[in-house]
Amino acid sequence: MGFGPIFTTDLDVAAPDNSPRKSREVSDALAAEGFVPDYRTDDQPPVTSYVFGDLELEFIAPDLPRRVRAQVVDVLGVSAQKAKDVELLLFEPARLAFQELGAELRVTNPASFMLQRLLIIPVRRSQQKRGKDILYLHDTLLLFSGGGRLNEEVRAQAARVIQTMTKDQRTRADRIRKDLENPAYPPIREASKQAQATGRGGPTSPEAIILAIRL
Repeated sequence: MGFGPIFTTDLDVAAPDNSPRKSREVSDALAAEGFVPDYRTDDQPPVTSYVFGDLELEFIAPDLPRRVRAQVVDVLGVSAQKAKDVELLLFEPARLAFQELGAELRVTNPASFMLQRLLIIPVRRSQQKRGKDILYLHDTLLLFSGGGRLNEEVRAQAARVIQTMTKDQRTRADRIRKDLENPAYPPIREASKQAQATGRGGPTSPEAIILAIRL
């Protein structure tokens, strides 16, 4: 990409809320590794972050129509907050094998990440978070493109993700995409400001960010 990516120490773990009960309790595994639960509310189950040093894990689950209206659900012993459009993150995860750990890590595929990130921009509570989401989207697009064109594998994967989206999700995605073509759109200007603050050498104007997102 020609510049260093932005980083975060606050990681979201997307999880279905119907995991098989025979699976190992995630809460036990986190405790064994030294993660400490930080309870944020008095709900049952409470909104919880799992903290290890500077690293914070938060679990999220799809907010699908169900009989249970609670916004926090128990997933194998951990508290997961329901959030819109999380189901996209669970589609066709990339599987990364870590032989030295004897484990496999499932990571959201780039197409799902970009489409879900697009959908959540308007619901973010602060301009700073909206700008950061746009910058994540911009940087991911550059990472998986070459010669001004998005990687063919990612394009094909995006087509499959879109097939799983509801009519409402497709309508929202198209509306947000149009907003992101406007250099005066406040989150675009915020993304440009954040990009410049990282000291990267590449173009960071609102127009340059829009050009990349048009992919």
